[in-house]
Amino acid sequence: MKYVIVHLIIGLFLFACGSSDNKPVDREALRREMKEREIKHVLPGEIIEAAYGQGDSLAQMAQQVLIRQYQKNPSEQKLADYFKNETSRSVDSLERAYAAKIRWVSLQDTLPQQLSDLEKQILDAYRYNVEQEMEIDHNVQRIDDESYLYTQPVMQSELQQMLAASQPSPADTNQFLGMWSIVLSKKEIIINM
Repeated sequence: MKYVIVHLIIGLFLFACGSSDNKPVDREALRREMKEREIKHVLPGEIIEAAYGQGDSLAQMAQQVLIRQYQKNPSEQKLADYFKNETSRSVDSLERAYAAKIRWVSLQDTLPQQLSDLEKQILDAYRYNVEQEMEIDHNVQRIDDESYLYTQPVMQSELQQMLAASQPSPADTNQFLGMWSIVLSKKEIIINM
């Protein structure tokens, strides 16, 4: 009787451990999930540094997507106008893949409903530095406990170099065209570190 109970318990245990649907385990998804749940101790400076890297990568990818589209379907629009009109449609897959919000901000975007206070301050600082012939560079600012704002100024000369192999772009009157504004999730920044 003792052996019957032991065998019954072992049988129930093995039955409970078996998979009823016999689906294979997606090991890659399991690895990603484990990585996301991994406890990481990071310093604020490391988060800022990672935000610079991730923001720069996203800005470059978004810019390359738009340049390729512009080259395939040449437009009479100025590049800054083309970026403004096409960004939301062209970078939505990047936004989903990286859990980020990517926007093109042109010099004409100065109305309060178009920009956050932080974006307006940064755009004004970029504009001032260009007028004073000072260097401008990318920037990361903490928005709140959960997100960061990465901005990258875009100069006409950079875009001209990217377009030089295919065709010239319609001339813009300003050397400084605008900036990429990318809101990054702190969680995603840490996961991708």
